[in-house]
Amino acid sequence: MLFTFIESVHQLGWSLLKLLYPQALTIAKSITGLDNETKAVESFRKLIHSPSMYFNEEPFPRNESDEKAHKKCSNEKGKILAPTAAWYGAINAAFYTCS
Repeated sequence: MLFTFIESVHQLGWSLLKLLYPQALTIAKSITGLDNETKAVESFRKLIHSPSMYFNEEPFPRNESDEKAHKKCSNEKGKILAPTAAWYGAINAAFYTCS
């Protein structure tokens, strides 16, 4: 039973790859302006991994990004005490989206 589940997930992954990869290539070519697929993908990967694609000006503080952070920051007290980098990242994202 487990094997059939794993195999069906594997097949689903390949089906989605065949469906979505051509769309991803089209987007990469469109964004980069390159017709060569290999170069477009390489350039697009660099773009989406560049720091300019993230809204935080600084890394999240340790107490907001470790394994205990969700538990500490998800209650009402945590919302008051924790949201330093996350808050500023959200504000930067909102300004970016609205401009």
